[in-house]
Amino acid sequence: MTCPVLVVAGSEDGITPASVVKKVAKKYKAVSTYKEFPNHSHWAIGEPGWQEIAQYVKDWLKLQHKA
Repeated sequence: MTCPVLVVAGSEDGITPASVVKKVAKKYKAVSTYKEFPNHSHWAIGEPGWQEIAQYVKDWLKLQHKA
């Protein structure tokens, strides 16, 4: 795989724990960026503070576009 991969986890996710998400990032380590958001669960974009996650994704996408 050569395309960049953003792997996002919530530290409080009980459905897909951050430990499992880290394994996904490790599998694609050559092209992945792992980011864990504290105090977020599985549906992080629907929780208070979702704006921080959205901003991170937006900034990450901009960096990929420049590369």
